[in-house]
Amino acid sequence: MTNNKKSKSLELLLALSLTTTMGTVVNAQETLTTNFSQLTPKSQFFAQGGEGGESGETIENTKPNDGGEGGEGGETIENTKPNDGGEGGEGGETIENTKPSDGGEGGEGGETIENTKPSDGGEGGEGGETIENTKPSDGGEGGESGEKYSEGEQANADFKDKVTRIELLNNLRQGGYIIYLRHAQTEKDYADQINAVMGDCSSQRMLSEVGWNQSKMIGQAFSKYQIPVGEVISSQYCRAWQTADLAFGKYVKNSALNFPKAEDYTDEQVAQMKAQLMPLLTKTPPQGTNTIIVGHDDLFEAATGIYPAPQGMAYVVKPDGKGGFELVANMLPEEWDKLSQN
Repeated sequence: MTNNKKSKSLELLLALSLTTTMGTVVNAQETLTTNFSQLTPKSQFFAQGGEGGESGETIENTKPNDGGEGGEGGETIENTKPNDGGEGGEGGETIENTKPSDGGEGGEGGETIENTKPSDGGEGGEGGETIENTKPSDGGEGGESGEKYSEGEQANADFKDKVTRIELLNNLRQGGYIIYLRHAQTEKDYADQINAVMGDCSSQRMLSEVGWNQSKMIGQAFSKYQIPVGEVISSQYCRAWQTADLAFGKYVKNSALNFPKAEDYTDEQVAQMKAQLMPLLTKTPPQGTNTIIVGHDDLFEAATGIYPAPQGMAYVVKPDGKGGFELVANMLPEEWDKLSQN
């Protein structure tokens, strides 16, 4: 009997212990549940966007997209990225050494919305003005590139050939034309006529390697297509007679093709250049030949109103035998070899 009493006492003790333990677990679970209910939802960690900092002011040699002072960041919205700003600040003004296409002031960025990227902005600034089809080397003998075409440059850009290339080739083979060729490309483009000394090439602009190749290319095309060449006349400038020599192997210098000693011409000097060139443009070549004139831009513009650009540009002229002429076509150096192609 004693043993049975001990066994029952032991069972009662174990039951009481188990009940106490279960109560503790329940209390712990309730505490844990309470703590979790007080936690902030995950999405709220990303909802607090502070104010955007100010960017520095732009300075010389900065890139065109450098802004001025940045605007303050707006409040971010749920599900946006932490660095999403509100309204974007205004872009700074572009300054020295920016490219021609750099914009001025940037527009304000739009407000950020759900799931938008922080780089979404509003309207961009306007780009700087550019001129279509202009080349940086285009300009007069002074080498200055204007912001817009002069009348002579516009006339050159607007000129349309009167015949096809094959028709031009067949006509040139018959002779009777003047080819006015502006000298080939030089190392630099600047006004050297004021200080240039005839007979001293070191005081003048010289042909570049490209210019040498252009001259040879033109001469090879005349030989290839058997275009008859009679007189070859050049100015006294080295770049002119060297172009003639490299292309055709002969030339006669004529001072009538030289510039006046000035960079900005008076009306009288323009009239003088026209008077010098017109007799050469209107003279009918000997039967079955073509006359080549290698000269400069300003004289041709004075006589025709057309500024021949770029360097190496040629105009094909048909004298009418009555003191006048017709401009038939213009040709770049590389186009002579393609005369048989339409």
